[in-house]
Amino acid sequence: MINVPKRLDEECARRIKAFPCYSNRASSLGATCTRQLVYARTHWNEATLPTVEAKRVYELGERIERDVIAALADAGIEVIEQQRALDDFSDCQVTGHVDGVIVVDGRAVPFDVKSMAPHIWDSDAPVGP
Repeated sequence: MINVPKRLDEECARRIKAFPCYSNRASSLGATCTRQLVYARTHWNEATLPTVEAKRVYELGERIERDVIAALADAGIEVIEQQRALDDFSDCQVTGHVDGVIVVDGRAVPFDVKSMAPHIWDSDAPVGP
C-alpha cells in the first residue's frame, strides 16, 4: 500500500538544496548581525537547510504570489514586470528581485508579495532579518 504522506515528504525533501551565495541579498539589508551576513556568503554550503515543513511554507508563498499577480491582472491592474532582478547594486555586491511592477496613475511601482500570521501582524514582534 502506498504511504501518500511519506511519498509527499520525500518529494518535498528532494527539492531542498543549498545554493552558492556570492552577494548580500537586498532582503538582508538592515540585518543587525554582520557575522551572519559574512557566513551567508563564505560558508553558505554549511548552512542548516530548511525542514520539509518550512520548504512547504516557502512553496506555498510562491503559489500565493502567482495567485496575487493573476488577481491583479484580473482586476485590470497592469503588471509590467515579474521577478525583476535587482542587480544595479554591483558596486555594493547586493542582489535580489522584486515580485513585480504595476502601473499606478501612469507610474511604475514595484511590489513584493508577503504573508504574515495575524498574531504576528497584531503584535509588536520585530519583522525581518
